[in-house]
Amino acid sequence: MEFNIYNKYKVKVINNYSYQDPETSAPGDINFSEGYDESERIDEGGDFASALACCLLDKDFSEITFGDNKIIIEFFDPTTGESSTLTYILEAV
Repeated sequence: MEFNIYNKYKVKVINNYSYQDPETSAPGDINFSEGYDESERIDEGGDFASALACCLLDKDFSEITFGDNKIIIEFFDPTTGESSTLTYILEAV
């Protein structure tokens, strides 16, 4: 995978996440629900690099994987058990 700040990229963003579900949870019995969002946008390489840097600085950041024009970032909040996986699929335009 090659990335530079001078190119424009079509960025597909897939967000899989879990969260505490207040509607089905009870004190002492926390239930989780899962969610999914998907979007697509065109980014300047520098703007995408800045957004990526913000993800890496997030307090819940736990892992990053690169390959096959994908960047996968894992987040986990140990205090709540909530988590998310952001997948960026990049294509130069």
